[in-house]
Amino acid sequence: MRRVFYIFSAFIVISFLIVGGVLNYLIHFYIHQETEIGIKRDLGIIMATTQGALAQGDYERVEEQVFLWGEIQPNVVTFNVILDGNITIVKFARKIQGPDIFRLTQTVRLPNGRNITFEINYDLSDLHRKSTIIAIVLLSMSTCIAGVFVFTLWTILQRMAFIPLNREITERKEAELQREKLLKILQEKNDELQSIVYIASHDLKSPTVNIAGFSGELSESCKQLQELLESKTPEGFDIKRIRSLLNEDIPESLGFITSANSKISRLLTAFLKVSRIGTAKINIEPLDMNKLIANICQVIKFQIDSNDTEVVIDHLPDCLGDEKMIDQIFSNIMENALKYLDPERKGRVHISGRIEENMSIYCIEDNGIGIDPDYKTKVFELFHRLNPDDNIGGEGIGLTIVSRALSRNNGRIWLESQPGKGSKFFVSVPTA
Repeated sequence: MRRVFYIFSAFIVISFLIVGGVLNYLIHFYIHQETEIGIKRDLGIIMATTQGALAQGDYERVEEQVFLWGEIQPNVVTFNVILDGNITIVKFARKIQGPDIFRLTQTVRLPNGRNITFEINYDLSDLHRKSTIIAIVLLSMSTCIAGVFVFTLWTILQRMAFIPLNREITERKEAELQREKLLKILQEKNDELQSIVYIASHDLKSPTVNIAGFSGELSESCKQLQELLESKTPEGFDIKRIRSLLNEDIPESLGFITSANSKISRLLTAFLKVSRIGTAKINIEPLDMNKLIANICQVIKFQIDSNDTEVVIDHLPDCLGDEKMIDQIFSNIMENALKYLDPERKGRVHISGRIEENMSIYCIEDNGIGIDPDYKTKVFELFHRLNPDDNIGGEGIGLTIVSRALSRNNGRIWLESQPGKGSKFFVSVPTA
């Protein structure tokens, strides 16, 4: 819109300048025409005045009249009267010699048959100077009028178009940003829902099948026990079978049911923890990461000492984020580093940071067992565990929570790792 206005303004100014130039040309042409008419009129007068003297051959009188007329015409440069085309009988000349000379000749035939030619050179310098001044005035007026017009138009457009348009553009940009933010949140929620559906169709299926199956066995054991207790014959009252049901079959079924129930409970608790990350209110503020990491190390000091692990912390840049979430992010990563140390060597965790393109990037490096590169994205999925059969424990939601929390803090996480050589977790959040 502004570009169109600038083009239009340039067109208006150029149009006014062209109009001024045309007026200047017309004025020059008009003045030149009027001057030519005036010169012809004056020449006609002098010809009529001197015609009698010329007819009588009184050339002295002709010269006197020509010089008298020439003295009162300041712009006449030369005035010659030539008899029969080759005899100059009067020659009037001034030293004034301007760059712009207008020449006019007129020949008349005397009654005696001889030809008289009147030749005049007229200096137009003063005339052109006046025309130039008029042209400058006209161009200046045109420029001023164009400037006033453009300024007035700009003021009107600003009040009636640009300000509302800028406000509308700003509102549209804000709405677009809000839309993108909502789409991002919706995508995250959709991914989370897909994960939950996947977990519900797989991880929850096994314990529910166990509960259903062992509930049936428990019901069958109870039915057998009831039949044995209600038996009225000595042969039907089987003490060994009753003890087997009470001490083995029923406790076994109850154990499997309890175990499946515990697994369902853990999964539901994990779902709740992940969902809280997406709905928790956040407060973005500048964070002193050196202080925050020092506090985390103090909290997990027992685990650090128990694993005989060396923790090295470089000077860290500040960042912008929610303090509770950032604390939880780094706590989860550091606790994972301590969980998956290599028992064959002394543990070491190194935390460093740098600033790149308005982002504070932190690296938590360990010398643990490492992660296969094929799993460097899967470890952030809900309930994903590299080795489900290990005795480390956990539901496999720690890194999922880290990823979701960083997303809400306008950050992200990625890793570099090799089995047997340790891992590097990179956390990127806006710098303070």
